[in-house]
Amino acid sequence: MRHDALRDAAAPDGSLPDGYELPDTPEPDGEIRWAPGALDGSLATRATEREMVKLGVLLVGLVEGTDDRELLLTLGAHDELALFVVVAMANRPDLGEQTLWELAQRTRGWGRIQSVERLSGTDDPAIKAWLLREGFRNTVMDEYLAHVCATTGGLAEALAHAPGALDDALLDGAADLLTALVTGGPAPDLAEYEHGALASERFLDHVEARLAGGAFSLTWLVALAQLRGFLVDDRPWDSLEARGWTDQRRTRLATAVEALLAHPQWAAAVEGALDSDDRAAPLDAIATGPADELGLGSAFAVHACLDAIVPDLASHPGAGWPAIHAALRSPVVRNRNMAVRTLAAWPRSAWPPGAAAALELARDEEPADDVRERIAATLTGQGLD
Repeated sequence: MRHDALRDAAAPDGSLPDGYELPDTPEPDGEIRWAPGALDGSLATRATEREMVKLGVLLVGLVEGTDDRELLLTLGAHDELALFVVVAMANRPDLGEQTLWELAQRTRGWGRIQSVERLSGTDDPAIKAWLLREGFRNTVMDEYLAHVCATTGGLAEALAHAPGALDDALLDGAADLLTALVTGGPAPDLAEYEHGALASERFLDHVEARLAGGAFSLTWLVALAQLRGFLVDDRPWDSLEARGWTDQRRTRLATAVEALLAHPQWAAAVEGALDSDDRAAPLDAIATGPADELGLGSAFAVHACLDAIVPDLASHPGAGWPAIHAALRSPVVRNRNMAVRTLAAWPRSAWPPGAAAALELARDEEPADDVRERIAATLTGQGLD
């Protein structure tokens, strides 16, 4: 595996094509393999095997005074080598923080995660701004980087501008960061973010101002739906009061979220999107068949939109069947549950043609016992728990 193979494959910005495989990658044999870089906790320019390249990269990190910047950036663009490059950079003060940031911008998977984690605590205004708008986004799970980007980037402080004064990229970034923080998982979540309550409050103020001005974004809608669930979740709230999650503030935020979600603009915009000519592509991307997916991370961003859309259709019998049908065929378990509950809330007379047949197929293919039971109960007109 030669260094020049990665150099020649790189795009003008230094990033590698999506799915690029190292030249010594074995031919597919049908077995499940770890994603590049997922297991990693010369030689660097001449070795033909990746393990020797990794050794070479670590050796480069021990020698200052040589011009190895472009070499490390080229190799680090691949997730398999990124961790070793990041460690080498950390051992080379002469390379500086800007080099690490450039690597973070070139990568999308584990390389993005490993490099952004090491930008934690930066004081550079440009890097902090990037962390809030783009730095947390990756192809593994945004949840890995949401907390470090919110804290290092200063999310609450960045949202302190007057309502309506934020740039679109920052407001969208704040929405996606809050969505990832609510989801939590592999890193601290919204409850553990010291300024999470304040950031949420300021985010709602900005969304309210945008809605009043006629703006709309599904990204904001998903964040609002996630915040609604977070605020009513059963948590040890008493222990979180020091971070701003007092009963009064949670009640105020919950009321604000409900008011924003009730805005008539959402329904009109969603219905317009459902009726648009290009709706088929995102819905087809969702309706790939039932599986046991949790639906976490950026790969399921489209699926997450259904979290905000499908439950609200329960009070609009007959509307939004394409979205419900896509949710019924989604690999994400919660999407299928939402679709079934929405149809169960409708009178049978409001079911569109093909709904019963779609439910029967879903029942026969459903891998989760509890979801299958709900589908069967809906088909026979029984109530759901």
